[in-house]
Amino acid sequence: AVVALHEGADDTWPTGDPFAEVETLTVLPDERGQGLGTRLLDVVDDRLSQLGVTTLFIAVMAGNDDAQRFYERRGLYPVITKLMRVGDPRR
Repeated sequence: AVVALHEGADDTWPTGDPFAEVETLTVLPDERGQGLGTRLLDVVDDRLSQLGVTTLFIAVMAGNDDAQRFYERRGLYPVITKLMRVGDPRR
């Protein structure tokens, strides 16, 4: 798990000050379903609580429904849809 801590309030979202963002939380495919993701996020939540951080962002790739359900069970909810284009649209 890799977490970025943002010291100042966000200018778009009512996040409070400070807030955190999980940039990466990865469990190897063969290791999934054993509670490792839960344990990783428990450590993240415990550390953020120690620091007084109550707002957490986590991005989920479109179509990764299992991850989204996992995070929603942890109290997170969708707040934004991010769109992407790869390459020159004029070709």
